[in-house]
Amino acid sequence: MKTIKQGVFEGKIMLIALMGLITACEKDEESDFLTMEIDVSREKFWVSDTAQMEVTFDDREDENVPVTWSVSDESKAEVNQKGEVRLKKEGQVKIIAASGDASADYTIDIQPMHLLYQTTGRASNAIETIDWSDGKTKILLDGTWHFSAPRMAPDLSALVYADTLHQYDADIFIHTFGQPGRKTIAHHDLWDDQPVWSNDSKRILFRSFRDEGMGCIYLFMLTNSTLVNLTPDPVNAAWANRDPAFSPVGKKMAWSCNINGMHDIWIYDFESGEKNVIETTDVFDGEPCWSPDGKKIVFRCIFDYSPRIVDLMIYDLEEKKVQRLEIDGIESDPAWSPNGKFIAFVHEVGNELPSIRYIDVAHPGEVLSLGDHYGFSPSFY
Repeated sequence: MKTIKQGVFEGKIMLIALMGLITACEKDEESDFLTMEIDVSREKFWVSDTAQMEVTFDDREDENVPVTWSVSDESKAEVNQKGEVRLKKEGQVKIIAASGDASADYTIDIQPMHLLYQTTGRASNAIETIDWSDGKTKILLDGTWHFSAPRMAPDLSALVYADTLHQYDADIFIHTFGQPGRKTIAHHDLWDDQPVWSNDSKRILFRSFRDEGMGCIYLFMLTNSTLVNLTPDPVNAAWANRDPAFSPVGKKMAWSCNINGMHDIWIYDFESGEKNVIETTDVFDGEPCWSPDGKKIVFRCIFDYSPRIVDLMIYDLEEKKVQRLEIDGIESDPAWSPNGKFIAFVHEVGNELPSIRYIDVAHPGEVLSLGDHYGFSPSFY
């Protein structure tokens, strides 16, 4: 007799195969448990994730019992004989543990991971996407428009971006897949740019120079076209606000503001309306991006303009500590991957074109590449 049970216990997924060993003269069942565990501190797994599988018998790990590991599809995942799994391609895959006549398996749903960016150095502008599993690229939009800060809707239904129709008049546009053309939102004669989606794909934050200010952050509700200025300036044109970023669950916003003299990273709580600076510095801090668990923010810091000294910083919101990522060259537009493992950014070295590069957060000293991709404004989806 074999039964399979699956449950969640204390942050781990457990798959249990129960082999009942019953003889004709025995009344009580004797049973062994083959248990396979996957650490699931997050709810989803993405391409490039790793997981450690463990097998226990009778609720205890027994290294003396030989276990053979395998996967149902080697194009999607690989596992070594220590139970270490690496996820390679989106889709479903079974991780299988076998010992003698006993076996157990667990199915993992591997989420795709793509990196979106605007191209540069080409005859025609484009919004391009890179598949993280194989590095292949695909153009989502191209033309003579001046694309800026493209972002994919979390529900994958549309792109939002800024386009400079005229030299000093950028507007926010939405391109909905499967529909012709594009539509503008919150149109104004003055500059609008830096759009970002909320997690529910129903709200958009952007910067605007309307109201004769030096830049305010506006919230646009797609459901009813409501527009709200989140950073009104009581002293006209005294402060500059820029680089809005929704928190992962959409309850907060990070942005850059120079109300204290230099640009610092601030956080706005949509429920309470409170605004707080994370740290006051005497250098430029901007372009914040939240980690997927909402516990950290990566941002760009300009320490000097001549010579130009720029680095990415990671601020821990719980411990209130900052980590400087000392990367050669100039970095901008940081973007955190949905599995929390990588930070992509624009990398400029010498006279080379700005290129899209990334680091492994656990090993930030090495700059990595998915190929020669030149452009700006990377973002994951």
